[in-house]
Amino acid sequence: MPFGIVKYSSLPKDEGKPFAFIIYADKAKLSSFGRQKAYPVIARCANLPVGICNGEGFGGGRLVGWLPIVEEDRKYSGTQSFVNFKNVIWHESFKRLLKSIALLSKTGCWVMCWDNIKCLFYPLILILSADYEEQCVMALIRGTKCKCPCPVCLVPREELGNVLTSYPLRTSASVQATITEARSFSRQEDKEKLLMSQGLRDVDNAFSDVAHTDIHSAVSFDRLHFQKRIKSVGRQIQSEIDVHFDSMPRWRNINNFKHVMDISFSDGSKYEDISKLIIFAAHDVIDRGTHTLPYLLLRCIREYVNIDMYAALEVHTSETIAAGCLAITEFTQLLERYSAKDDSGKNWAYPKRHAYAHLFDDIEAKGATQNTNTKPNEKCHGPIRQIYLRGTNFKNIAEQVLRLDHCFLIAHSIRLDIEDYDDLIVSQKDPSWVQQQNEQTFAALEQEHASDNAFNRFRIKLANFLSDSLPAHGIPLPGGKRIKFMPDETVTEHRFVKVNYESIVDWRTATDYLRCSPSFHNFPRYDCVILQTQAGVIFGRLLMLFTCVVDGQTHPVALVHPYDALVGQRSLKDKHFQFWRIRQRPRISSKFFSVHSIIRGAALAEDHIIQGDYLVIDTIDTDMFLRMKVHKSAGHVE
Repeated sequence: MPFGIVKYSSLPKDEGKPFAFIIYADKAKLSSFGRQKAYPVIARCANLPVGICNGEGFGGGRLVGWLPIVEEDRKYSGTQSFVNFKNVIWHESFKRLLKSIALLSKTGCWVMCWDNIKCLFYPLILILSADYEEQCVMALIRGTKCKCPCPVCLVPREELGNVLTSYPLRTSASVQATITEARSFSRQEDKEKLLMSQGLRDVDNAFSDVAHTDIHSAVSFDRLHFQKRIKSVGRQIQSEIDVHFDSMPRWRNINNFKHVMDISFSDGSKYEDISKLIIFAAHDVIDRGTHTLPYLLLRCIREYVNIDMYAALEVHTSETIAAGCLAITEFTQLLERYSAKDDSGKNWAYPKRHAYAHLFDDIEAKGATQNTNTKPNEKCHGPIRQIYLRGTNFKNIAEQVLRLDHCFLIAHSIRLDIEDYDDLIVSQKDPSWVQQQNEQTFAALEQEHASDNAFNRFRIKLANFLSDSLPAHGIPLPGGKRIKFMPDETVTEHRFVKVNYESIVDWRTATDYLRCSPSFHNFPRYDCVILQTQAGVIFGRLLMLFTCVVDGQTHPVALVHPYDALVGQRSLKDKHFQFWRIRQRPRISSKFFSVHSIIRGAALAEDHIIQGDYLVIDTIDTDMFLRMKVHKSAGHVE
C-alpha cells in the first residue's frame, strides 16, 4: 500500500491506521459541442489492492461530488481578483465535500471490518490525481507564468528546464506560514510581493481541514505529449508516417490509428499510444542527414517513452528506479541538444517537463504510478456523459446524475454477478482454445495451401516433429514406431489462443490473446510470438494453430514462420532508437512447435526499407519493455 508519505508516527499513539483516499477532480464536457460541462469529483480507497482500487466495480472509483463551474465574466475575466474568486469558490465547495472526514481525520473513527474486528481509522488525503492545471487550483499556486510554477517545489520559472537540480520542497505548513505572514502586512503591495515571490494565492486551502494531509506531497506526476513537433517534416513525410501507423500490428490495449498527424485527441491514452508507436512509424522516413532536427526529436521521444515505461512499472526495484533516473538524464541531455538547434522559438522549460524532477521521488513516496494515474478516473467521464445524455432532462443536472449513478452502481453489481457465473462456466471447459473450425484432412489442407511454401510437405514435417518431440517429453510413440499420417487423417484448426505467462515485472500471471485468422474483423491477422526452443528463444509469426490426435491423445501445435535469421552488426540508427531488429527466414523454413512452447505474444513493426526485417515494439507493455532490456544487455530473452 502506498503509505510512504504518511508517517505512522504522525498519527495518535494508539492502534489507529490510515484510511487513505485518492481524489480526482477535473472538468468534463457533457454535450457534443462542450456547452454543457460538469466538474465531477471521484474518490478511491488507496488501502485496497490496486486492481480493485483502479477498477470500475465495488471498491473502485466513485462519484462523490459535483463542483460548481464559475461562468466567465468578460468584464473581469483574466484579472487577478476574478481568478482568486474562482479559486475561493472551488475550495469553499471542496470544504463541503471534505466536511464528513475533516473531524474524523483528527479523532479517528471505529469501523467494523469484514473479519468482525473493529479498527480505528484516520481518514486522510494521500494522493491527488490531476493534470497540471487542476494541481495549480488544488495547491493554490498561480500557474505557468508565476515565479515558482511547480506545485511541489520552489523551482524558479526560468529553471524549469533543469530537472537534474533539486529545489526546496513546498509543504502545507510552510505555505500557510507564508500566507499568514503576508496577511500581517498593512500595505497591499508588500503582501502581494511576498505571495508573488512563491507564486501563491491569498486563499484558504480546503485540504488544510484534513489532518495528516499535505497537499504539496499529495499532488502527483502527469504526462506530456510531443505529437505536434513532428509536423515540421512536411506534408509528404507526414502522409508516409500516417500510412505506417495504419500498418502497425493490432494489439490488445493499444489504440490503432489510421492517421495521427492532423488529428487532435481529447483522450490522453491516445497520445500515450502515439508516443509508444511513433518512432516505429517514422524512423524509416525521417533521415538523419536530411531531417536532422526531426531525427533528433525522435531520439528525444524514444527517451521520453523509456521514462514513461519505467514510470508505468507495477513493481519497482532499486535497479528500475536507477534506470528510470538515468533515462531522465539522457532525455534531458537530448532535449537540450534539440532546443539548441531548434529555431522555432519553442520553450521546453515548462511545468509538465519539470514534473520529471519529482517522478521517482513520487514513486518512492506513494508507490507505482498506477496509484496516481489519471486514466482510471478519466474513464469515469464517459458514463457520466451517457447519464447526462440519456437520463436527464438537461436541467439541474447534478442531482439527477448523482442519483442515476447510484442506480447504475447497483445494476453494475448485478452484471458482475452474471459475468462471474459466465466465467465459471467457461473455466470448466478448455480455456485456451476457442473459435474451433471443422476437421480437415491433410490432403485437403495441403491442397488449400498448395501455393504457400510454408505448408510444403505439411503432413510429413508434422509427423517428423511429433516423432521427435513426444519422446523428448516422456510420451511414448505408438507401438514404438515413428509417426506417419495418412492423407485422409484430420486436424482441427483453431484461430485464437490465450497464452498465460509470468510477468517479469510483478511475477503475476498475465495473459496474451493471440489471433491466427484469415479474417479477424474482416482483415487477416497472424500474430507474432516469442518461442522457447532447445537452442534458445526466438521470435516468429503464427501461420496456423491446430490440434491433431496421436494414439488417442490430442496435441496442440503451431506452424510458425521463424524470425531468427542473422541480422549482422547493429546500425547507428538502431542504436539511437534502441531498436531490436529481427529478420525472417525464407517462408519455406516454417517449423512446427508445441503451443506450450509459446512464451508470450509479441508485436513486430515492419521495416519498410529492408524487406524481411522487423523491429520489436518493446513499448506494448511493461513486461515486454523489461524483457527486451534483458535481451539487449544479455543477448537473450528470459
